[in-house]
Amino acid sequence: DASLRIDTGAEDEIGELGDSLNLMLTELQRVQDNLHKSEERLELALGGAELGLWDWNPSTGHCVFNRRWTEMLGYNVDEIRPHVDAWRELIHPNDIERADQCRDDHISGKSPTYETTYRLRHKSGIWRWIMVRGKTVLRDASGKAQRMSGTHLDITDFREAEARYRMLFEQMYSGFAHLEVTFDSKGEAEDARFLVANPAFERHTGLKSSEIIGKTLRQVLTKMEDGWMKAFREVVSTGKPARIEGYWRALDRHLSISAFSPTEGQIGIVVLDVTEQSRARLEQEELEEKFRQAQKLESLGVLAGGIAHDFNNLLMGILGNTELARDDVPAGGPADVSLREIELAAKRAADLCRQMLAYSGKGTLAIEPVNLNELITEIGELLTSSISKKSRLGFNLMQDLPTIEADASQIRQIVMNLIINASEALGEVPGQVILRTKMRACDSEFLSQSYIEQNLEPGEYVCLEVQDSGFGMDRETRQRIFDPFFTTKFTGRGLGLAAVMGIVRGHHGAIMVDSEPRKGSIFTVLFPVSGKPVLTPGSEDIEPFALGSATKVLLVDDEGTVRVAASRMLESLGFEVLLARDGHDALTQFQAQAGDIDCVILDLTMPQLDGGETLRLLRDMDGDIPVILSSGFDEEQVQQHIAGMKTSGFLQKPYQIDRLRSVLRDALS
Repeated sequence: DASLRIDTGAEDEIGELGDSLNLMLTELQRVQDNLHKSEERLELALGGAELGLWDWNPSTGHCVFNRRWTEMLGYNVDEIRPHVDAWRELIHPNDIERADQCRDDHISGKSPTYETTYRLRHKSGIWRWIMVRGKTVLRDASGKAQRMSGTHLDITDFREAEARYRMLFEQMYSGFAHLEVTFDSKGEAEDARFLVANPAFERHTGLKSSEIIGKTLRQVLTKMEDGWMKAFREVVSTGKPARIEGYWRALDRHLSISAFSPTEGQIGIVVLDVTEQSRARLEQEELEEKFRQAQKLESLGVLAGGIAHDFNNLLMGILGNTELARDDVPAGGPADVSLREIELAAKRAADLCRQMLAYSGKGTLAIEPVNLNELITEIGELLTSSISKKSRLGFNLMQDLPTIEADASQIRQIVMNLIINASEALGEVPGQVILRTKMRACDSEFLSQSYIEQNLEPGEYVCLEVQDSGFGMDRETRQRIFDPFFTTKFTGRGLGLAAVMGIVRGHHGAIMVDSEPRKGSIFTVLFPVSGKPVLTPGSEDIEPFALGSATKVLLVDDEGTVRVAASRMLESLGFEVLLARDGHDALTQFQAQAGDIDCVILDLTMPQLDGGETLRLLRDMDGDIPVILSSGFDEEQVQQHIAGMKTSGFLQKPYQIDRLRSVLRDALS
């Protein structure tokens, strides 16, 4: 009994020990629960971060991975053996050497961390780019790595996006540059420094990337326009993109730049070299302006030609009747003197009509070899007396100047108009006008500067220059000086320079103007070289011509004054005259007196039945009857109108008796 007794004190101690053990077990369970929760939270966090974890013993090759690592490659946990070869076999063959080198550098202490990228084979067979980061967490006494841990991150999508971006960056047509804004002490944008630029940026700007990276805009572009920098500042301050286009003096290029601010303090610019496009656009605008100018001049030319034609009909009556009246008054008497003055004024008016027709492109040019120096010398005294007394006229004429093919009277008009214009440009200030002649070799580029739109062949040209020391002209005035009726003078008519342009155009020449405000002006007129000798004028045979009263002429004209004057001239030459007021009247009389009419003088421009149609019907009646056409337009224009039908001569109004006699003699011979 005694041996079975239990010490009451010992029982108490055992009970207390049991209670403590229970408390310890309870605490251990709580710690294990917390650890499990922490592991779950860590796994959840790492899984959410797309990180695969690995733990590797370099000495044994034993390596373990978390679930995210295996899932990243499409495997289950039990499909990857915990040995180095299990995952090393997954590395792309081309990446093994780089991965081993990076690992060895870290283990040997050359690199504090193990960082690299390589490709691992997914279970599906495709390759995934992995970013590896690791570090030795345990070394032995000798410093040898005993344990390394790290992460794997799948960056395949990032690499592919980067590759696409780089391809776009390097292959895109537009130039692109990324700049970092530099600020001054007040926090305001002061400049921008180049961070990166693509190859196209070099092509569009001519700036090499290797020479600009790290430099600022002002360092690269020493002549940086303030307007451009102001625009960049606004982009930085407002964050709103902007498009800028213009000429960069520093680069000698016309650029189109789109600027934007991707993040605060940075600028992205997209650049296009639009120099050629801008040049083409300017050329197109110039062509359109020249086309509009040509249309305007053509319309005015039609108006001028119509006025000149009608005016020639009136002058026909004045000149014809004046010449006939002089035969009826004593020579040298007061009436004869007055008639001569009337005749002279009418001839000047006829010259003006010829200029208007030349301006309109419908005039007759008496083209012959002309020596410009001789022509200027002939009218030198007239030129001197025509300008202001405050103007000094100087001549600088090149010796042995070749001839040109021209109408001498029209060239005189050019010289006179240019000299008078230069003198008036001096105003009330004393100055000098210099007239020069010389030879000039002209290429296509120089000839393209002409105010006249026509294609001229490059080569040698005779050059007429008129220079003044006057007030000069601005660009707007230079663009309008050849417009008909445009003048800067209070009393000017605005026809002088317009007539000059028309005459030069008719001679297949060119005209240029060099002028700036307060620097005077130089007008340059170019004529193609002829080189033919100047012809010596001969005397025209103006022997009296009369065939007697038996010769009958049918005169057809819708203008009564022309019919009266022309019929009197014909009668004075001995012809019997029949008058017709229009085409229908002419056909009726011709049919009624078939065989009695020896010649027809037919006006071209008539109402209802014009001269061309009347001529065709006359030819149907009698194919051999001599028909002389008459018009206020020139013969070339008339021939175009009658489409090559046979005629026996041409009379341009206004004509006088000598011209009428000569044409009739040729038609009736």
